[in-house]
Amino acid sequence: MTTSVAARPGQDKALILERGAGLVIVLICALIPLFFGDYRLFQAMIILSYVISLCGLNLLAGYTGQISIGHGAIFALGAYVTAIAQFHFGLPLWIALPMSALVALVAGWLFAFPIMRLEGMYLGLASFSLALAVPQLLKVSGLQAWTGGVSGITLNMPQVPFGLPLTQMEFLFYLMLLVTAVVFVPYTSMTRGDSGRAMRAIRNHPLVASTMGIDVPAYKRRVFAISCFYTGLGGGFFALATKFVGPDSFGIFVSISFLVGICIGGLGYIWGPVFGGLFIFFIPTLTEQISQGASYLLYGLLLILVIYLIPSGISGLFASLWGKFRSRT
Repeated sequence: MTTSVAARPGQDKALILERGAGLVIVLICALIPLFFGDYRLFQAMIILSYVISLCGLNLLAGYTGQISIGHGAIFALGAYVTAIAQFHFGLPLWIALPMSALVALVAGWLFAFPIMRLEGMYLGLASFSLALAVPQLLKVSGLQAWTGGVSGITLNMPQVPFGLPLTQMEFLFYLMLLVTAVVFVPYTSMTRGDSGRAMRAIRNHPLVASTMGIDVPAYKRRVFAISCFYTGLGGGFFALATKFVGPDSFGIFVSISFLVGICIGGLGYIWGPVFGGLFIFFIPTLTEQISQGASYLLYGLLLILVIYLIPSGISGLFASLWGKFRSRT
């Protein structure tokens, strides 16, 4: 009892610091349109779509230990649902985006039934089938009337509502920033309390978790579906930001990049998706600027270096430095 009471103030302080850091990040991001042009806004929106998607992958891989190499397919599903809802049906933004997330959630729930009893790389290979199949499925002649086939679908930037004094780019950026901040709240809540302990128990000792009364397959299905919800929402925003969806935009490299991003950002750390989103956007571009002919070589060498130096990821590094700082003060 004494230990529990003593630990509580520390937990409350950590929660306050975490929320304070999140608020500071949101406020800093809100200043981007004041100092940068449309191109930087576009980059920021792509990163935000990655951050939302990686929140879901972190719940799955970081907290429950389930490897997925197929979330690029769910990302594509969310993007195409938004594109089809707007292009073919003329649905407004506030319907198309939630629809993308919900369709991804249902698809994830259904796909989870046959695969969630698998473990480790077997699950990764099963999810890998999604990443391989979906880009080809989008090119099938019978679906071209909806998906646009290899030509894809071109979208318009959403209109600014209520006469707000913003450009279309600024409005979409602020909407994405707001949604990212909002969805971060349930994401962080799920990593704490009973749900957080259950996920970590499944990750570390699934057999022990089942003896404790946790329905491991059901819990895995639930987390997989929720992770797809986040990734589908991120895909929907990606479609709006790029104003285009096509099969070649969602190849296998997207799924691999997501997995690399969350590993480098920090598996099982709250801020892993933020650092991961920044990494998978900027680092490939940086290596290509250094050498177009050897960009993948430089990218691979950099991955090896980062994994060797900071195996717990960027978030793990900051958490370690923060722990050392607190121990000395």
